[in-house]
Amino acid sequence: MVAARRMGGREDHMVEHGTTVRGPTPTRSNSTSTWVRLVLLLAFWAVGVIAGLKAASAAYLTYATNDYRPILIRGVWACAVAFSAFHFAALSAKGWAGRLPGFVGALLVLYVLSQILHRLR
Repeated sequence: MVAARRMGGREDHMVEHGTTVRGPTPTRSNSTSTWVRLVLLLAFWAVGVIAGLKAASAAYLTYATNDYRPILIRGVWACAVAFSAFHFAALSAKGWAGRLPGFVGALLVLYVLSQILHRLR
């Protein structure tokens, strides 16, 4: 009849006469949490990219003017926002495929921050 095969202490799938019967379908809360996680991930990425571009423009567009310190200070704040957003995106991702781009984005923002701080000296 129906025999349950256990792997790692939990019921993985059931076998009936040589055919595999899949387990229960994901509950509604699982699919809802997946959508919420995806929306959070995309929102954090959008904030990180926009703030990173703002910081990069503050770092590289101030070579044409003499009064650049206020622009660079705003660039430092944009770097802080982008850095935080990329880290929150990495935290909201489920696996390494989602976390790694967040860490790479944070490293790029740190490079822009180093350029801004070099200009502030």
